[in-house]
Amino acid sequence: MTMQNLLQQCRKKSHSKVRRFWVVLAAVALLLVLACRGYDWDALGRYKGDNISSLHYVRGRVVEVLRDDTKPDQLDPARSMGTQELRILLLEGANKGTEVTIANYLTRTQNVRLRQGETAIICEDLPDSADAYYTVYNYDRAPVLVLILAVFAAAVVAIGGWKGVRTLLGLGFTGAMIAWLILPGIYHGLPSLPLTVAALAVCTLVSLLLLNPPSPKTWAAMLSTLAGVALAGGVFYLFSTLLHLSGMNDTNGEGLVLVAGQTGLELHWLLLVAVLISSLGAVMDVALSLASSLHELREADGKMSGLQLFAAGMRIGRDMIGTMSNTLILAFAGEAVTTLLLLMAYGWHSSQLFASDYAAIQVAQGVASTLGVVLGVPITSGICAALYRPLKR
Repeated sequence: MTMQNLLQQCRKKSHSKVRRFWVVLAAVALLLVLACRGYDWDALGRYKGDNISSLHYVRGRVVEVLRDDTKPDQLDPARSMGTQELRILLLEGANKGTEVTIANYLTRTQNVRLRQGETAIICEDLPDSADAYYTVYNYDRAPVLVLILAVFAAAVVAIGGWKGVRTLLGLGFTGAMIAWLILPGIYHGLPSLPLTVAALAVCTLVSLLLLNPPSPKTWAAMLSTLAGVALAGGVFYLFSTLLHLSGMNDTNGEGLVLVAGQTGLELHWLLLVAVLISSLGAVMDVALSLASSLHELREADGKMSGLQLFAAGMRIGRDMIGTMSNTLILAFAGEAVTTLLLLMAYGWHSSQLFASDYAAIQVAQGVASTLGVVLGVPITSGICAALYRPLKR
């Protein structure tokens, strides 16, 4: 057997082991997701507010527009104001197949103008002691949202190939863990900070192992990600202490007070939890990119010392810091545009703005998340310098 054939067999065995590893990892991740999804969270307690058990939201199709008295809105000609009378066929719910007549009032805050053949989400009120009452809730956006996600997935797979598929699996796992573990766990009064840290650590491990098999590069990226996110959380905790901020200062804090009284939801840590979740993606991006770059450098020059590798990581990381810092800060700024315009209209003074809960939260979260990325560069460089051993050729 020639040396070339021997090398080919070794590669095939290695690839086979890697594929088996990814299959096992995906199966374990799926079981974890199903366990979280199937757990009876309501057994831990549930918020009992106003009785809305009679309300149902179902899909309906416009069979006929009986009357349309709408006119273009002077502030936004693309929107209409007025009243429509619609005959709608209910496609779901207890009264599926029934045609109902609905008066659809179009205002500046509730503006859903429908045409014949369109589907919409209908609010169906079925009280025990009165007749059913129907209103138009909103457009049926689910098909378009599914199309958008399909285009995104197709682009990722077309460009990323098999690694793109694994990327989508990691993204889906992270989304499922947030939706079916972190949020319900926090809502039902579990310790929010330990729960979030543990869940994000698992998300980081699964996402990185789906992209790359176990190797020094993977472990370096994972350790760097966790350290960067932890630093972002620590920095925000310091900022929130100095600024006297907690979950109560959030715009939805007042409404969550009633929930916390019944479910045990921990309001104090909500802002910190938000920072941990929002910073994870950016920190992981920098950590994996830098770990991969330094791994390639080590492969190209196996004699590089740890100090040389650290210096190279710092040089590469400076460019990443510039782009990722802009990404995070601009993301927070973009989210605040409409609020800032409204504050300008109200004539807020700069001292009033800087003293507000809103500005303090936005600045503290934006800077803390960005610092997690910035500090992730020396952390990743140092960890890679320690884990990547000189190659013996």
